[in-house]
Amino acid sequence: MTMDMIDSNGMLELQTPADATVDICFVHGLGGGNVSTWKLDKVYWPLELLTKDIPKARILSFGYDSDVIKPGSKVSQNGLKLHAANLMAALVGGRDKLNERPLIFIVHSLGGLALLDAHKGAEEPNKAVEESARRICFLATPFRGSDKVPLLEVASKLAGLFCSTNPAILSGLKQHGYQLEEIAQDFPEWLRKREAKPNTKVEIVCYMEEIVTGNFGKASYETCYQHDAANGPKIVTDDSARIDGYPLRSLHANHTDICKFSGKEDDKYKTVLGVLRQWVDDLKESSKVKNPEEVSYVKDEPKEAPLPVLLSERCIRPINIRLSNVERIGGWTGRKFVMGESDPVPTYTPTPADRNITTTLHAIANPANQATQRQIVQSFFTAIESKQSEVVAAMIESGLVTANTKDENDRTPLIAATAAENVRMVQELVDFDADVNAWGKYEEIDRTPLMVAASNGNMTLAKLFVDVFHPDDALIAPDGQLALRLAVEGGWREMIDFLPLRRGGGWRRWKTHHTLAVKRVKKAVKGIYSFLKVLLWEAPRFFVWTVPREIVFDPVKEGAEWCWKYRKDFGPWCKRKIQRAPKWFKEVAIEITRRARRTIEAVPGFCRKLFVCCQSLLTVRIPAALKTFAQWLWRGIKSVGQSFLSVILQVVSFLHTLLIAMASFFRHITMKDVWDAFNQILHTVFVDFPSRLWSWACKFEEMSYKVMEYLGGVFGEILWWIGRGFIWAAVYVPKQIWIIVSSLGGSVAKACHEFTIWVDPKR
Repeated sequence: MTMDMIDSNGMLELQTPADATVDICFVHGLGGGNVSTWKLDKVYWPLELLTKDIPKARILSFGYDSDVIKPGSKVSQNGLKLHAANLMAALVGGRDKLNERPLIFIVHSLGGLALLDAHKGAEEPNKAVEESARRICFLATPFRGSDKVPLLEVASKLAGLFCSTNPAILSGLKQHGYQLEEIAQDFPEWLRKREAKPNTKVEIVCYMEEIVTGNFGKASYETCYQHDAANGPKIVTDDSARIDGYPLRSLHANHTDICKFSGKEDDKYKTVLGVLRQWVDDLKESSKVKNPEEVSYVKDEPKEAPLPVLLSERCIRPINIRLSNVERIGGWTGRKFVMGESDPVPTYTPTPADRNITTTLHAIANPANQATQRQIVQSFFTAIESKQSEVVAAMIESGLVTANTKDENDRTPLIAATAAENVRMVQELVDFDADVNAWGKYEEIDRTPLMVAASNGNMTLAKLFVDVFHPDDALIAPDGQLALRLAVEGGWREMIDFLPLRRGGGWRRWKTHHTLAVKRVKKAVKGIYSFLKVLLWEAPRFFVWTVPREIVFDPVKEGAEWCWKYRKDFGPWCKRKIQRAPKWFKEVAIEITRRARRTIEAVPGFCRKLFVCCQSLLTVRIPAALKTFAQWLWRGIKSVGQSFLSVILQVVSFLHTLLIAMASFFRHITMKDVWDAFNQILHTVFVDFPSRLWSWACKFEEMSYKVMEYLGGVFGEILWWIGRGFIWAAVYVPKQIWIIVSSLGGSVAKACHEFTIWVDPKR
């Protein structure tokens, strides 16, 4: 049935049942199509499989010209934004009056970015379609771009000499590009807004590729962790395929085949189908739920929109709210009330603060809300970070959370308040029996609240903890850190003097450092082994055995076998060729004469083009290249001059300090001040000066690339990449050896450093 189906631009309608409950829309990626992207051999799975497994879904497939290079025809010049606008227009035009039906998107690679850009800042009439989007399945979507884009740009420029290309579409895939930055800022905000509205939360699942895509699009069937960047990385890396806070899963396929399924028994299809069926069932159930009218707690008070703090059904129960804290803060006249009961609410005179608390508690206790306990905890920590102490107190007193409840990142409320540097919140949490010695995550490492205050240099909180709450300042973190050591590493001198003298954790600190060093050494050794294997075995084997066999031996062998098989026809064939030889020689002579005449006629035009090229080279390209080189050289000279001047100033400062100290007999200026001044000279000479030179030298790569681009255009860029490859190969092994030596040396230096710390813990 799909034999006659070919790729097309626009929306392709695959199934439209009269009783459809959901729309499923497919969006392909770079260089794909609304048929070919989802088709493996003869199986076009959205039509042949999905229509039978989800019969009550309207299935659509959007197509757009996403080719970068298209030999023989013109390619679209649209970028990501225009394709995204076309996607939204096709959705609006194709859904008619059914805009309230939920939308599920299945998007591959660039198609995911087009979808995110389409939903960004949607306005009427697109707003209705944007609000209908409820579920999104991302297949190998590069949310953080791809490192293959520079090579694709060079390839498109080179191909642009011979055929139509569209390098503009690659700008949406550039790492750290402005389009990805806009999406990274706007998409999470869009998700939060949708989550805040009832029954409009968007669920997302991301799938990454497991198999490396090798050269010429062939998959290397080894799992990705067996490869490094030199042996064939994945098109979309694991980090790029991830959206923070949402599940990341994998499918056993490369970048091209992650969206193609061979049939119903394909494990990849079973995985995706299971997710789609769950989504369809969830959306069907949610469409039956109607939002009950919100009930105000005060007669004739205007209704207020509840905050996005919701409860699951298992959490819905009458809650006895103790308002002692609220009475103290807001001036309530009522004594207590029970949420969820039909008793009348006591009359009170609300203040603005009271009204905010009422709205929050209303949202928490409303049985119509269908969120999870995780959202309650998240709202609790949001209130802590935003310094809403009344809301925090009310949530703890209501029994929804405790002062020691941890969030999904394993943070404690006290650590969150300490990180936010909120003294009042810290006091309030301790009043609610928060454990001042409880461990929690801070920057993904276990810390106590005192450690967080010490690492941030917050003297107010540190004194509050030590002098009032009396935590155990000798606690040692899993990585060996003490509160005192964190203050030393942060350079907080006042904090260092304040905290008590404590020893301990040296072995853990060295072990943590040594573990990382061993990982670097193992990675470097593995890299050297892989590099030498390719250089000394794979490459020689390819050129000495594989290439001669494929180009010489096998063709000769096959030719000999063919000649022997048809040996009886060989004589007549030679006779025919000899008879045709005079005619063939005559045709060759005529063709040579014709081509020679054309060559002579083309000489003047070639000379004119050569003159224009030489003129451009001499008047534009070479001056631009010289200017770039001169600017780079001047920055180096300037950096060296500044370094020399800094050294001279430090020497003068040292001599001045020494003379003043001698003149005052070291009463006002001590020997430590003189020693610090001398150390500053050494730091300037052996640290600052080499650092500036190295920073200048690192700009050579950027400068040389621009120079080669000016001088040779695309061919200059290709030569630059070839040269860069040779340099990389030449320095790879020495660089890895240096990593090994520096890592092992760093472990020894760390051990010596820990010994000096044991002698003087405050150094």
